[in-house]
Amino acid sequence: MANYGLIEIRCITLIRIGGIKTSAYNGIYRAVYDLHKRYMPCPVTMEQWEAAAHDFGETSSKYSNDQFAIDMLIAVYSELERQWETMHRKEGQQ
Repeated sequence: MANYGLIEIRCITLIRIGGIKTSAYNGIYRAVYDLHKRYMPCPVTMEQWEAAAHDFGETSSKYSNDQFAIDMLIAVYSELERQWETMHRKEGQQ
């Protein structure tokens, strides 16, 4: 019997049960990167934050609210929030 690592077994299981395909991962990475690039360094006005939230929700829906897509979107949205907080902290020190 072959000695597979845990990650290998999970990938094989995903392939066998029809899990997300590599091309779907590529699409998710591209969509999330495009959103990150569009809203960098971070939204400033409430309208920009609302537009970002809407776009992030649309992207999640596009990928059927796949958990991987959601996790990637949350990571990028959190990064935008971090950038906003850093920007405002610096403005307060001036």
